[in-house]
Amino acid sequence: MKYLGVDIGSKRVGVAISDDAGTVAFPLEVLSREACIDRMAAIIDERNISAVVIGESLALDGSENPIMQDVRAVADALRGKAEIIFQPEQFSTQEASRLGKGSDAEAATIILQSYLDRHAPDAPIDFE
Repeated sequence: MKYLGVDIGSKRVGVAISDDAGTVAFPLEVLSREACIDRMAAIIDERNISAVVIGESLALDGSENPIMQDVRAVADALRGKAEIIFQPEQFSTQEASRLGKGSDAEAATIILQSYLDRHAPDAPIDFE
């Protein structure tokens, strides 16, 4: 199964893609907010994406932050093209910056890899 990872920011959208086996995430590109839906729809078609993992943007207390409305709009626009999966993304941009890879595509890679690591067939069971 092939996945697309998405980090929606206030100005740009980072996009990552998995390998064909759905085990490793790679940065793909950074999109403008205005063109993101059309471009992601094209990527889904061109690369045979089965599921889109979108960073769920929440405040530290777990409530939705202002970006979440945009996240839902993008998810709704892509629904029907691929399965839509929300993945918590707190601190993904900060983590990408900490690793010296501060692009939005790197943040999308962190979101996607986090999802893949937790949902791989041989992933350890999380009892938390």
